[in-house]
Amino acid sequence: MALQQITIGIPDKVPLAAVKLFESGSLSFGRAAELANISRVEFLLNLNRFKVFPLASELDASLRRNMTEAVSNTSPLLETKAGMWISAKVRQRILVLAGEG
Repeated sequence: MALQQITIGIPDKVPLAAVKLFESGSLSFGRAAELANISRVEFLLNLNRFKVFPLASELDASLRRNMTEAVSNTSPLLETKAGMWISAKVRQRILVLAGEG
């Protein structure tokens, strides 16, 4: 019985595993690039192909921090019709500027 050899060409330079581990926060940016065996710049440029935003974790942390500060330093937050969260003080200022307050 003769053995058959199958060759599979993989066009992506960035292994999906490295991208997913980075996206989940299990690997740092540098370690994920190292796992993918490419430079950090190449890794960054390839993240868009996988629909991964490189600064998502930093933005999430910043947003959580800002929301915590807003809740603890101001009056309670209110949701606007547009789905944004603002403090009651900011809402009142907006209404005054709009001539409704």
